[in-house]
Amino acid sequence: MSNFIVILSVAIFLLALATLIRLRVKLDLYPNVKTLFAGLGRTGIRIDISSKTRSFIFAGRSIKTFSTIKTPDKKTSEEISKTVKKQKPGRERSLKKIAAVLPATLKALGSYLYSILKSAAIEEFDGEINAGFGPPHITGAAFGFYQATLAGIPAIAGRFKYIPDWNGLSFQGQLRLSVSIPLYRLLLKTVVMLWQLPLRELLKLAIGTKKAQT
Repeated sequence: MSNFIVILSVAIFLLALATLIRLRVKLDLYPNVKTLFAGLGRTGIRIDISSKTRSFIFAGRSIKTFSTIKTPDKKTSEEISKTVKKQKPGRERSLKKIAAVLPATLKALGSYLYSILKSAAIEEFDGEINAGFGPPHITGAAFGFYQATLAGIPAIAGRFKYIPDWNGLSFQGQLRLSVSIPLYRLLLKTVVMLWQLPLRELLKLAIGTKKAQT
């Protein structure tokens, strides 16, 4: 009986913990700061776009920082020839089969993205952008999209401002955006999406069939 109580208590604790943990994405775009963070709560990966570095963040503190600049691998002509020789025969995929699974796949993915956006909470959203897109009609379309967004999401009204520049191509401004979603909701919606997808057909297409040798 005591073991059952311990197991039940641990299960309840883990369930409560899962409801509290949130997947968080945070974007900061300022003249001197350009960072993107993604992780669980305050633990995750932060990418500094300006300095081209990637940092591992634990409980809000930077633990280790890496450079995102990759040095190209130098291969000799002999190594390149060996790599070419080891290449396996290609595979082909039927366009007819792709067209057959495309509607169900797009429907499942669209429903998934919509449910994720609906479940996400905007924690921070502040900014101002002054931008022009060259031709005035494109700038006008962008401004119209901004107005429509304000009407559809009243919560961001007064927190974000877009000032169109009708004189030509330009962009300047600053933005802070933080969005989160409870981890358990993300997992549940992902399971639903996988159930709706034609996984067997997609797996067959991913594997493909061997090309006939000529």
